[in-house]
Amino acid sequence: MGKHGSFMIILFIAGLLIFLASQLLSGKIKPEGAFSILSLTPGTSTPIIVPRENPPSTSKGGSRHIEKKETVIPPPGFTVNQLSPYYQKVRVQSVYGTSYLGSVSTFTLHADYNNQNPINITGWRIKGNREEILIPQAIADYSFYGVLYPTDIAVEPNDYIYAYGTNAPAGENFRLNKCIGYLNEKYAFNPSLSGSCPYVDRGEIGGFPGDCQSYIYSLSGSCRTPKADELNRFTAQIYDACRRYIETNFNYGACYRAHRSDRDFFSHEWRIWIGRQFTFDPQHDVIRLFDKSGLLVDLYTY
Repeated sequence: MGKHGSFMIILFIAGLLIFLASQLLSGKIKPEGAFSILSLTPGTSTPIIVPRENPPSTSKGGSRHIEKKETVIPPPGFTVNQLSPYYQKVRVQSVYGTSYLGSVSTFTLHADYNNQNPINITGWRIKGNREEILIPQAIADYSFYGVLYPTDIAVEPNDYIYAYGTNAPAGENFRLNKCIGYLNEKYAFNPSLSGSCPYVDRGEIGGFPGDCQSYIYSLSGSCRTPKADELNRFTAQIYDACRRYIETNFNYGACYRAHRSDRDFFSHEWRIWIGRQFTFDPQHDVIRLFDKSGLLVDLYTY
């Protein structure tokens, strides 16, 4: 190297040392920070500038914004490439394998509350060490009108899917709604459907005789149709309007017509019946949920 080149390197180092000294004296950097800028490799006097990480960006309000990337750690026995795009967006909530005569095997799935869109789970497989089950279709809208057609199950955020190892009491799988409790009177569900139904609008019955109003209030919110012997209490002419109201309004069809357009009409609960007992191990098992592509959605061990 010529004299001119050596002189330039010495001049550069001297300038850098003067700059660092001024920063140290002013308190703008700490001693250890100064050494992170200047690093010398063994066997050479040539300085190497160590690049620093860019500082976190600052929002308009002055608060720090640091982007976080989620690191997905696959469960033992699986790689990241074997995980579904829906990994843990739908989880196995519980599993119950039969252990004695008369008990019913069940499992429950739960769609995460933070999901952004519905997820079609029909055709997914839930697999244990002994058993594999295919998620079937169900009736999304148990309509009072016409024929009921099952469709793929598209779970909304925070939906629960309850599966039972028996035949469907009503012949179909379905999503619950705020009137569905009336079906308890026609079919033997185990466990029973929710028996809570919409309450009566007090303004609609204010002109009826008091004892008939009291009877209506006893039906209100209960998903219960009136019995003949109860209606026979209201045969006098004074009860004509009240009796017609009772006979017209307390059944599934009337409830469905009145409330189908309510924003909260549909429940977050689905019921499906597989038609046979599951053979999940009643003591310990590893339950894996796979999507249609055979990729892992969730793993549940008990």
